[in-house]
Amino acid sequence: MDGHHRLGGIELYTKTTSTMLNVPFLAFHWLDEDEEIKFFDIINIKAKGLEKTDLYWSVFFHIIFSRSRHSQ
Repeated sequence: MDGHHRLGGIELYTKTTSTMLNVPFLAFHWLDEDEEIKFFDIINIKAKGLEKTDLYWSVFFHIIFSRSRHSQ
């Protein structure tokens, strides 16, 4: 599983902030070994990561919108 190391951070965030998150994920079933290697290669070598500023703004807007929903 790729990204499993991120689950700990998500768990810590949701417990610390008492927030529920919808976490999108993509699962592939019935891949043969060659297909698994191909996808792993694409995800870990060729894919571009998020810029830190993109991640910052995503978290910022999530916090702002969740606070505004709770204050209503």
